[in-house]
Amino acid sequence: MDRNLITEIENLDNLHDLKLLNLSYNAIIKLKNLVNLGNLRTLFLSFNQIETISGLEKLENLVTLHINDNRITHIQGLKRLLRLKVLNLSNNYIERIIGLESLIELIKLELFNNRILSLSGLDNLTNLQELFIDKNRIKGLEGINNLKGLIILFLENNDIKEFNMSYVANLKNLNFIFLNENPLTPESWEIYQKRTRFP
Repeated sequence: MDRNLITEIENLDNLHDLKLLNLSYNAIIKLKNLVNLGNLRTLFLSFNQIETISGLEKLENLVTLHINDNRITHIQGLKRLLRLKVLNLSNNYIERIIGLESLIELIKLELFNNRILSLSGLDNLTNLQELFIDKNRIKGLEGINNLKGLIILFLENNDIKEFNMSYVANLKNLNFIFLNENPLTPESWEIYQKRTRFP
């Protein structure tokens, strides 16, 4: 149902066994009429006009949610999605990482091109393997110490000036960190250049 200029989600009440729903590239403003889709595993809501995340509380089997390229300013309405493994909130207007505390099964989180100022709010996501948070306004690496499962970290195009190995010392699985297009000090840049790949 993508690319149909849909403005309202309706007529889905009887699709109890639906596993995948693609509503991308429409004109949806508000999320509603999804309560009977309890078996849904994958939901695409990219490229709409959504301002508030709501109406997803009953989708407790959801594994993948793409709600990127909308008008979202706050992360909310996700705390019941305990099985969620992939979440894409890129290209929105989010300033703070909040509301993800209960999503401990998350493996991949995409938040690039928002207005995020810090990495705080990620502490509980110890299973996270991939974090894409480039093109934001992040000034430091504080807030990633608990991400023990992290393998890939994209932080390009932020406002980070300082980098040293102590910031990532706890992240034993980290193989790739990307800090290009940050205003790193010469010393930080040298350290980063030497260790852009972690064993």
